[in-house]
Amino acid sequence: MEERERVRVRILHYFKKGFTAAQACKEIKAKDGRYQILVSNVYYHNKRFRSGNYSLVDKLRSGRPSIYDTKLAAKEILDNPTDVEQESCNARCCSQSIAPRLLRKLDLIPKNPSVIPHVLSKADKKRRVAIFGDLLKKHHRRSFFHSIINCDEKWCLYDNPDQSMQWVKRFQKPHPVERKNIRYSTQERVYLPSSGASMLLSYRK
Repeated sequence: MEERERVRVRILHYFKKGFTAAQACKEIKAKDGRYQILVSNVYYHNKRFRSGNYSLVDKLRSGRPSIYDTKLAAKEILDNPTDVEQESCNARCCSQSIAPRLLRKLDLIPKNPSVIPHVLSKADKKRRVAIFGDLLKKHHRRSFFHSIINCDEKWCLYDNPDQSMQWVKRFQKPHPVERKNIRYSTQERVYLPSSGASMLLSYRK
């Protein structure tokens, strides 16, 4: 069932309960905030229901024939779900409004990805685990934790570009995106456990 039909089912439900258009619109937004609906739309459907027309599906209308292959366009969009801009949609011979509609039919929703400073490969992760294991073994031979310098680091980012939305399943997390061209100012407070003193270091990348 498409999103439009889900909204109309809710409108019909509140219509049968005797809600006005404004009350039904308020309830729909309160129960599920993802549905962006106007009072005028609810009023239009209530008018149809009063006339005895309880159909939730739009009538077929004659218009401009489809000039693109729906299956091919859906496959190309799934290959790169973040690319739904006007230029890429024109290359697929479909409008920019059709691309999100096809993705919603596949039960995909847009989500913002998390931004991380860098992406670790499987080899990098294994190498870090091996290093941690070696350090823990070294601690059993000679305690070195007391000689570690503790730091408090703060990042002040100057470049914060907008990330493209990723169309994923409803309960699926988007893939993290690596931040490029990081420019930031860093302040570090270094504590020397031997003397108890601290230093404040500040530098810019």
